[in-house]
Amino acid sequence: MTTCVKIRSTEIDLKRKAYTAVAAKMARVAYGLIKTETDYRHFLQAAIPEGESLRSCR
Repeated sequence: MTTCVKIRSTEIDLKRKAYTAVAAKMARVAYGLIKTETDYRHFLQAAIPEGESLRSCR
């Protein structure tokens, strides 16, 4: 027996809005990085000196 689940139009609309919000955030980050000519680093990551590993930095 096959069960069909009806998707509400509000759920589809919320999904579209979420994708749009994420794309806008990514665009702002990319624009800022290009404008300031910096490398992207997650806020928890620190620059690791060349030749060292994460374990030796702790």
